Amino acid sequence: MARRYDSTRRQAQARATRLRIIEAATDLFVTHGYAATSIAAIADAADVAPQTIYAAFGTKAGLLGAAVDVAMAGDDEPIAIIDRPDQQAVLATDDPAAAAAGFAAAATGLLARAGRLIHAADAAPDPDGELEAMRRTGHRARRTDMRHLADAFAASGLLRDGIDAELAADILWTLASPGAYYAFTTTLGWSDARYQRWLAASVARALFV
Repeated sequence: MARRYDSTRRQAQARATRLRIIEAATDLFVTHGYAATSIAAIADAADVAPQTIYAAFGTKAGLLGAAVDVAMAGDDEPIAIIDRPDQQAVLATDDPAAAAAGFAAAATGLLARAGRLIHAADAAPDPDGELEAMRRTGHRARRTDMRHLADAFAASGLLRDGIDAELAADILWTLASPGAYYAFTTTLGWSDARYQRWLAASVARALFV
């Protein structure tokens, strides 16, 4: 029993350390940029040895990928974005106003947590090609999630004439992209609330009956 308790405690400590590293890395990547942030600086901010970071994440790119995953989800639970309650509520509705509002709320919440970090990842120089596979995987995964939503909208009869699920997924992917969010909220200075209202109205106009 004591051995199991010790193992559980070590796992909890390792998880807490991992999250502390991710939190420190996220702050530094967003504030200073990926290239200007060193593993040594992250280790100092997280109060760990650099070797601890390498052991947990392998490379700085691996740490960035983990940070993006946690930021998008809001936690480190192994639950896919599309399977989370806010996304499932959007999938389940057959009311166009509720679908547009629910999608906008879920997308804005995700982008408020992760949009600036994703922008930092997309803007990072990649002389060795280390980040490219991660970028492609991330954007493909986001497009897949949009297709799931678009399929649900089509099945519920929400899409207007001339809009099929493939086109709807492309429109959702574009309107709720990290690039669009960054342009509106950082470049233009919109609040998250204003972006969310715009997104809901844009989705409703573009897709729904």
